[in-house]
Amino acid sequence: MANLFSLPIWTVNLAFSEDISLVSPLLIPETITANESSATLAQTLIKRLEENNIKLGEYLEMLRHAPTLSLVSSQLTVFLKAPRKNPSYPDLEVGFDYFYTSLPNQHYLGFIPVLGIEGYAETPEELVTVLQQAVELEFSRKKRLTDVRHLITTQWYEEIETEKHVIETRFHNLSELANLHDRKEREWLPEIAQSLKRLGQRRCFGRDNELEQMLRALTGKYSRSVLLVGRAGVGKTALVQEVYRVGAERGLGSVTFWETTAARMLQKLTVESGWEESLGHVLEELSQRGDILYVRNLAQLFEVGAYVGNPISMAEFMREYLALGSVRLVTECTDEEFATIETRAPGYTGLFQVLRLEPPAVVQQPDIVRRRLHVSHPKQLIPKPAIEETLRLQHRYALYSGFPGKTVHFLESLLNQENNTALTREAVVTRFCEESGMPRFLVDSRTTLNLDDLRQFFQSRLFGQDAVIDIVVNLLASVKTRLTRPGKPIASLLFVGPTGVGKTELAKALAEFMFGDSKRLIRFDMSEFSDEIAVLRLTGDVSGGQGLLTDKVRQQPFSVVLFDELEKAHFAFYDLLLQVIGEGRLTDARGQVADFCSSVIIMTSNIGAGVSRQRSPGFHERDKSLTALHQHYLHTVQQFFRPELFNRLDQVIPFNALSLNVLRPIVRRELDKIIARDGLRTREVSLQIEDAVIDYLANLSGDSHYGARQLQRCLHEQVVIPLVSTVNRYPFSTSMKITVSKGENGLDFKTMIYTQKARADQTLVDTKWTLRELSTEATKTRRLAQVINEGPTMNQLWSKWDILERDRRSMREKFWQEPFTAHEYGVLHNLLENAKTLLQRIESIEIDCSLAFIGINAPTDKLTTALLNWQKAHEAWQVQLLDTVQPETGLCMLSIYGAPEYISHLVSIFNQLVKNNAWVGAVLYFAKEGGVHIWVDSEKEEHPYAVLIAQCTMNKFKTPQGVHRKKFLEALDKKRQYWKNGFFEFAQKIHTGSNWQSVLEMQLDKNFKERLRRVLCGEVIEIDQYLEDELSLDDDLSLDDLSLDFDDVPF
Repeated sequence: MANLFSLPIWTVNLAFSEDISLVSPLLIPETITANESSATLAQTLIKRLEENNIKLGEYLEMLRHAPTLSLVSSQLTVFLKAPRKNPSYPDLEVGFDYFYTSLPNQHYLGFIPVLGIEGYAETPEELVTVLQQAVELEFSRKKRLTDVRHLITTQWYEEIETEKHVIETRFHNLSELANLHDRKEREWLPEIAQSLKRLGQRRCFGRDNELEQMLRALTGKYSRSVLLVGRAGVGKTALVQEVYRVGAERGLGSVTFWETTAARMLQKLTVESGWEESLGHVLEELSQRGDILYVRNLAQLFEVGAYVGNPISMAEFMREYLALGSVRLVTECTDEEFATIETRAPGYTGLFQVLRLEPPAVVQQPDIVRRRLHVSHPKQLIPKPAIEETLRLQHRYALYSGFPGKTVHFLESLLNQENNTALTREAVVTRFCEESGMPRFLVDSRTTLNLDDLRQFFQSRLFGQDAVIDIVVNLLASVKTRLTRPGKPIASLLFVGPTGVGKTELAKALAEFMFGDSKRLIRFDMSEFSDEIAVLRLTGDVSGGQGLLTDKVRQQPFSVVLFDELEKAHFAFYDLLLQVIGEGRLTDARGQVADFCSSVIIMTSNIGAGVSRQRSPGFHERDKSLTALHQHYLHTVQQFFRPELFNRLDQVIPFNALSLNVLRPIVRRELDKIIARDGLRTREVSLQIEDAVIDYLANLSGDSHYGARQLQRCLHEQVVIPLVSTVNRYPFSTSMKITVSKGENGLDFKTMIYTQKARADQTLVDTKWTLRELSTEATKTRRLAQVINEGPTMNQLWSKWDILERDRRSMREKFWQEPFTAHEYGVLHNLLENAKTLLQRIESIEIDCSLAFIGINAPTDKLTTALLNWQKAHEAWQVQLLDTVQPETGLCMLSIYGAPEYISHLVSIFNQLVKNNAWVGAVLYFAKEGGVHIWVDSEKEEHPYAVLIAQCTMNKFKTPQGVHRKKFLEALDKKRQYWKNGFFEFAQKIHTGSNWQSVLEMQLDKNFKERLRRVLCGEVIEIDQYLEDELSLDDDLSLDDLSLDFDDVPF
């Protein structure tokens, strides 16, 4: 039997800095490792010696590399004299650290580790001389004195030290050596597994107790196999890696961890024959080596190996070896898999030392994540707010796997993209929204949620259910403010009401709003699960097949799960539903858990809908109180469903039957969908539908029994079929306009065939533009956007952005600690992103208008709407751009000079303008207002006023008096004449009536937009500056003036 021996291994550690070190065996200088512990190197060396020497019986050779020494450290100095001819260096004295020991023959052996030099002498004094001569020869041989850099490499370490490690290994006796030589041994372990890499730095934190328990289980006389139980991401694999990293110093010796999976074992062990014999060889080899097999998932070992005629799996085959303790197995599983194993193989888990790993405490998780990320990304800064925001989002919306592993993986993927720059909280929120599909304003606590916009979103998709929309909006607001209970679905809703009123449509709208796509809807028609066997299909059948519900939720946890017509399901389904809406999780037949905490659960039902179907003469003319209707549905639901299910619902939302007024917008929407179908969109067909048609179709399809579903049949019969017949009369390339109107006996379809010119000159509905003019306007708008993007103002914006980017990279975390700088960075980022988005959008609009103009696509009024909306959005972006780059344009001194008894008239006009406007870019707004303004009183007497505009204060300006005032007013241009019911613009000859206030404001707005465009495009604009030396006179400042100062108005 092999005997254990303890061998000493001496190592030398050269430390160059806190992060860089080199380790080498004392007597084997050619073996060097970087940034690894000396214990790891000693273990690796022993492993190689075992392979190369022990199996061959070369014990003396092995002992030469592991001598018993007693080292003494000292220093020596070498004098290097400058050469006489052409000296390339001066006289030098170079010092070196060396170690020496006495040998059994009373001689001495010395080492200079940094140069890899050894020396041998009879006395310590002679040893110093020998080593000095060896240094001179080494310098000469490697020509170190020809370049100072070669000399520096021998001196740049900061510290040198030696360490002694005593490692246990096995020596074979003669009979065992003979067996090794006689037998042609095949090594199975390298085929079915790979040796676990020994990490240089710690990667497992907060698991000190579990680490000690695992080491105690694997070491000692009665070592045991270990089973780690816990959710994915709690640190099971990290714990195994940490055990292997420190095991050499904690009693595991030179043991190797062999990592594999059940799938790989099955593949490699069945190449030549059955897996049983091959697995037996693997286990025997493990026993002889004393190594440890690490299988990632124990439950999978029970799934492989068994076949018809052989019910024994690989896990059960290993049972005897585990019971005898001849092999050590480290493996892992989840809590659900542990329960499944116990049921399938009672007592099997008793063969292991079971360690249960729970997620660390919430307060410990940020520090654990930070320390773990510092190991893999030591040069990158990970701010605490970024870690905390990630944990907050994942704790609420992504509980699918355990902590902190999920957080570490999420942040590592972000750090790999940040190019060695600091990670930000904003980047975390952005990535989470991209992965989940959830809108930023719903998950980001710093982004406000506009309830009016939210309500408008649902109202554009659901008609006639305002009370329902209010309930949904309030519910989403509570999700936004984090007032919902964690550990359960985002929301659990029961929609009750008649058929065809929008229950399924609201579910699709929620999927689109919450997760960015209406296809994020997992729908189950519960009429298909009306018996108990069918219900089993949702979680997998008894044979362990995939569950229809659990599998889809695991694939896409961020989704809306819809159980349609809930009352038709078998009562066994309600037990599953209790787990889903109560605990947010469901276990399938294979023991795998599906997490519903990131999902919205919606159930629909028609129970109690009879009261909404009761009709008096006419369509739904009976006025039912919404409160009474809600109470009716609530009572019906309570009577039908079990109390424990009803109490777990977040909301029971009743839907009312649709009225005639509600059907009209639904008809319009469905007609728009018909117009957008490929059959019309790809042909040159313009479809115009008169308003009377909408009323006719709404009346024809109005039926409270069938709701909006009756409308689909009506549209198909009344619109689609006649439209198909009309279009098919003409060739595909024919350009036409079809007008649908209400006739005496139904709908009339009138067709007008266009020539190319007629099509181009066709005026679009609700606009003054023809297709030609629309296409031209789109092109002009796109060109303007490009000019602005290439103009001086955008160049200034890019310059500011580049400066902030450099500061962000250099300052790292300190950059985000300055509130003003962080805010400015966000503003500039949004401006640049919006500029890119707007330009792409107008290019797309221009293409669509051009295709409609040349007849490839059918013209549509949506093109006009899209262009006008874009222009409005771009104007708002221009104002924000100017405010950010040139904030001084928002500062304005507007001074009005005139007689005290009449000046209030003109002041009141400008005061009213102040109240009506946000005063963005006040200088540009008032730039053309300078000049003489004349007020005409009831006696038709004219009273002139001087209006001066400047970007500087006018506190030193002295109002002219007497003849000077007259000359002063005559020198200014006449701007405008006012009277009680209108005004006259001298320059543009504009004469208004009683609505002159609106006309004046429109004129000012038009002037502002024009001058804003010129500024952003780089055109030179001179704003009148009334300098003191030109305006000030000798007279004192009079009291008949009033100044309006807009300096405090925010841009």
